[in-house]
Amino acid sequence: TPTPTETPTPPPRTMTYTVKPGDTPGSIARQFGVTLEDLLEANGLTPNDVIHPGDTLEIPVYTPTPTPTPS
Repeated sequence: TPTPTETPTPPPRTMTYTVKPGDTPGSIARQFGVTLEDLLEANGLTPNDVIHPGDTLEIPVYTPTPTPTPS
């Protein structure tokens, strides 16, 4: 019998965002509907890191998982 293979979960796609004056990691996360933790992780940042206007951040973009069709 063949052994089932696990299909790896693809990593989330990202988009690039340029920090504007007044932006904070929290406000950027809310703007794009991601968690602060995911935003920080995607950019190798900690909650204590400071971002500056002109910095670029990677914003995680999650592809929704299709809902199974009832049989």
